[in-house]
Amino acid sequence: MASVISMFAFNYVLMKYVGSQGVAAFTILGFAVYGFSMIAIGFGQGLTPLVSICWGANEQKTAMELRSVTNKILLIIGLLFAVAFSVFGNSYAAMFGCSDVVVNMVASGFRIYAATFLVMGFDVINSMYFTGCGDALSSAIISSLRGVVLLLAFTFIFPALWGMTGVWFVAPATGILTSVVSLFLINKQKKLCGGR
Repeated sequence: MASVISMFAFNYVLMKYVGSQGVAAFTILGFAVYGFSMIAIGFGQGLTPLVSICWGANEQKTAMELRSVTNKILLIIGLLFAVAFSVFGNSYAAMFGCSDVVVNMVASGFRIYAATFLVMGFDVINSMYFTGCGDALSSAIISSLRGVVLLLAFTFIFPALWGMTGVWFVAPATGILTSVVSLFLINKQKKLCGGR
């Protein structure tokens, strides 16, 4: 549901401040983002049952180590995505046969959006990790911040201030702030588990 709401909001804002070329540019970039998102979710779905088993067996330290290793793997993959699309953004956009204006929008968008690839996996994994721990509240906080609360707030504020550049800043700002909250929740859990 959050995905549908956010997509509607993005399309509305793009048509209002940028026009159809902005929608096209955002859609083209969105294919790459969706690909990375599916990788992160796949890792998360593999992690969750392992964390659940470890947590149930009172092996919290192992569960935390699994989360840490998974986050490191996704950071490396995210870095590869960020570099690849920052460097080859023009070539990627040109494959869709769009105008030079849209190609340039996509290329500049990737340079701003690159930070999202570095934190998206972290946020997805931490949310699913807390689900595996049986901590539904922490999982819901992370998911709602990145999927609805911060995302929608920034979607309506940033483009009004900075146009298409503001659109590109929405996801990085959402991801980075959600990561800060994730770190807080992880540190809180570590303290409750005796620092393990």
